[in-house]
Amino acid sequence: MAKLNILSRQSQEQEPSFRIRVDDIYRRLKKEKVWDDPKKCRKLEKALSDLESLLET
Repeated sequence: MAKLNILSRQSQEQEPSFRIRVDDIYRRLKKEKVWDDPKKCRKLEKALSDLESLLET
């Protein structure tokens, strides 16, 4: 039972960090204008497709 509480607490502590990371990446994408680099744009398109698929499941 104590192990479950520890895992639950760790998950709750990681969530804000995860949200901050997502927000930071979004801000950086807008600022850096990654879409100006065709190679980076293709990688970003793949990553966005993966995220969309994840959200649909």
